[in-house]
Amino acid sequence: MIALFAQHHNYTLGGEAMNNLLITGALHEDRLQRATALSMAWLCLKNEKNHGCGTCHNCLRVLAKCHPNITYIEPAHSETEEGEAKNLSGDIKIDQVRSIITENQKANYEDGLAIFIITHIHQITKGAANALLKSIEESGVKKVFIGLAPSRTSVLPTIASRLISVFVKPSLLTKEPDENIVKKINAITQVRPTQRFKLCEQFSSSRAELLVELENIHEECHTLLRSFYEPDNPHHLLHPVLVLSIGNALS
Repeated sequence: MIALFAQHHNYTLGGEAMNNLLITGALHEDRLQRATALSMAWLCLKNEKNHGCGTCHNCLRVLAKCHPNITYIEPAHSETEEGEAKNLSGDIKIDQVRSIITENQKANYEDGLAIFIITHIHQITKGAANALLKSIEESGVKKVFIGLAPSRTSVLPTIASRLISVFVKPSLLTKEPDENIVKKINAITQVRPTQRFKLCEQFSSSRAELLVELENIHEECHTLLRSFYEPDNPHHLLHPVLVLSIGNALS
């Protein structure tokens, strides 16, 4: 993680005001890792060569997500019948943004920057986005906003225009495409658009479970796109243009 950030040290300016950033590309875990690496660099007590050391008190708290200067804003969790968190497909609402506005007006808990990380900024409601926009524009020199999203185009233009884009390249592919999901993707591409309604029978009737299934298909489209050009790709009959079209439709 530390080496990952070393390539992007230009976002640190010796303790002065930092840029508000929009981190896009790769998977959510990769984007969150970049936000964590940036936070470590900005809050590290040693700050050697403009990146976090990974061992000081501040770096360890950033990694554990318990540093008081960092506020995470996530979408509302969908829950199972047992009450366990299932996914993050909900919206970021105005009440959550109001908590940012309140914190933005306070003095920082500790020395250094206060960092607000909006983990799924592409899922923010318009009302919440308007409130967030004002907070970003009125933020002080010791406040930094970091938004995470799959792409810049998935974010409301009024928000995206206030943030500097940081693109994260995908990490090396370490998993094989899920065969069951690949079959569903194949089924979608092999029937006419007028016949695709019949495919709905394959999906859950529960809204929460359906959202999870669609998200899984979306992620699998990315996996297929990345694996398509590998020499031993077993999915050579599925053209990448079709996969990309499905992925864009689910975005």
